[in-house]
Amino acid sequence: ANDIVKYIDENYYDPNLSLTKLGEVFDMSVSSLSKLFKAVTGINYSEYLCRTRMEQAKLLLKDTEKSIGIIANEVGYENEYSFRRAFRRYEGITPNEYMQTNVQ
Repeated sequence: ANDIVKYIDENYYDPNLSLTKLGEVFDMSVSSLSKLFKAVTGINYSEYLCRTRMEQAKLLLKDTEKSIGIIANEVGYENEYSFRRAFRRYEGITPNEYMQTNVQ
């Protein structure tokens, strides 16, 4: 299970990262993988992936001149709209608001 977490941490930026893909990589069924992941981490796969992506996005939003669209792609979102929606759900504010309050 630690290998699975490590794999996610190293590949979170892949927009095609899914339980199905992890099942193929680790030769496990999606349901077995999902149960194992939740047992080990205490949260489900999608929650972990979202948290990983959002924490990385927050670092990029603080330290970069890149556009939000570029950052969205770098953390695994296929489009800026999906990223903005996910960020707002996770942080409670928009990426722009986050950038304005956390500029270094």
